[in-house]
Amino acid sequence: MEFCGFSILFKLTVLTTLLLIVWEVHLISAKAMIERWSLSKKEIPWSYHHPKYLPKKYNAPCPPDKVCDPEIYNVCYRYNSIDGSINRQSILGKYGVDKFCFPQNPKGRSGLRGRGELFRWGPNHYVQYVISRGVNVREYLVVNSHDKKNIIFPGEFVDNSRNITFPPMLLNFIESNLSEKYPENVVQEIIKNALKNRILRYHGYYADDRNTDNAWMETLIYDINDSDDSNLGLLDTEHLTNSLNLTWKIIDKSVIDSKIEVIVKRARLTFGQKVASIIRSALKALRDENKAGIMFAFGDAVNNFVGLSAIVITLVDMEQQKKISHRKTTWQMTDKEGSCGI
Repeated sequence: MEFCGFSILFKLTVLTTLLLIVWEVHLISAKAMIERWSLSKKEIPWSYHHPKYLPKKYNAPCPPDKVCDPEIYNVCYRYNSIDGSINRQSILGKYGVDKFCFPQNPKGRSGLRGRGELFRWGPNHYVQYVISRGVNVREYLVVNSHDKKNIIFPGEFVDNSRNITFPPMLLNFIESNLSEKYPENVVQEIIKNALKNRILRYHGYYADDRNTDNAWMETLIYDINDSDDSNLGLLDTEHLTNSLNLTWKIIDKSVIDSKIEVIVKRARLTFGQKVASIIRSALKALRDENKAGIMFAFGDAVNNFVGLSAIVITLVDMEQQKKISHRKTTWQMTDKEGSCGI
């Protein structure tokens, strides 16, 4: 349909883009005015009595293409449980809720109240996929960016990370991309085989500068390596269906491992917390999977132990030396919506 020489679809696209730009400008301006309350290490835990603690509150405007929790006005969400289609449970276990119905970050005070730039009160679940092909020389599927220092893997916020295969946008990309060359039944078989080989590299707290006293990020990082280009290695990033702007890039595996190690270190998990987190993930998977998926759930748990063994050793050493210190995170924000660089 044409209107004044331009199609309605074109005008809607331009309008949506302008709204997103306005939202980004507003967000940047608001962030410039925010200063976090300065905290000493002993003041961070909620168990520390801090009657003078009065940090600023910040609730960013919701992006035009997202759904966010509204302001809390004496109404409690179903924290620590499944709230309709939203999972408000934390991988770290049960978290506190204050007398005003605000959830409390399990890692303690952050120096800023409110929902911040996140979409949900309480835990915000972010699922990332580290997808590679090859063995000795590996190509990784990453967001095509001019920033050479920031490796961005496909990822997305989801309301419920339980039983998830791929985040919706990534799944849509994979299906639409492969369907250009293969029939539907082959595409689904490729996806099924890829999921059989995935490894859960990390599931836990995500130290990010968007975290506040009342909203925080928790992430799942899955690893899929297609050694013989028989499943996801078949993705064609040169095709027009590449809506996520992904590209294959040669990266040394040690670089990826070190990036994930940094994530775990910044989460400041002790050895006991790490083991508890892994066991909790496995139990949830077993409870949610049907009988046919029980062995798959066990596989994820075992792979998690193997994949994190070196990282856990590092954490034990850090804990023994008592060198873990609280510091502000320096995670880089990207202009790619729904992306986090690791």
